[in-house]
Amino acid sequence: MSKFNRDYYEDGVRKGISGYENYRWMPTRSIPEALEIKNKFKFDSVLDYGCAKGFLVAALRILGCNAHGEDISEYALENSHPRAKNFTGRPTNKKYDLVICKDVLEHIDEDSIPEILDFLRDKGDEFFFV
Repeated sequence: MSKFNRDYYEDGVRKGISGYENYRWMPTRSIPEALEIKNKFKFDSVLDYGCAKGFLVAALRILGCNAHGEDISEYALENSHPRAKNFTGRPTNKKYDLVICKDVLEHIDEDSIPEILDFLRDKGDEFFFV
């Protein structure tokens, strides 16, 4: 069972397993963030790697971007935002113009980070790590 399950996203603070509590869509946060990305980078396609419930994907799509998301959490993908639902899934080898990796690397075992970075390097031409 993945550690990125329901408890991780919905009850993580109380259970001491993550910094998340009632992880939900907040358009006042996601849409300005998506607008900043849209204005800062030139791209035809964008991937949010580690998209969780796809909130950034949904915001980018609201702004008319060809946005997709990948995540390893079945729970997050099954509960993704309705606007992102058909555009999120498990990691693939598909390539994108821009790969966003936001709030992800700190959740990955340190020994696995070089492998993840190599994987991401093969997925896109530009990268935005936060």
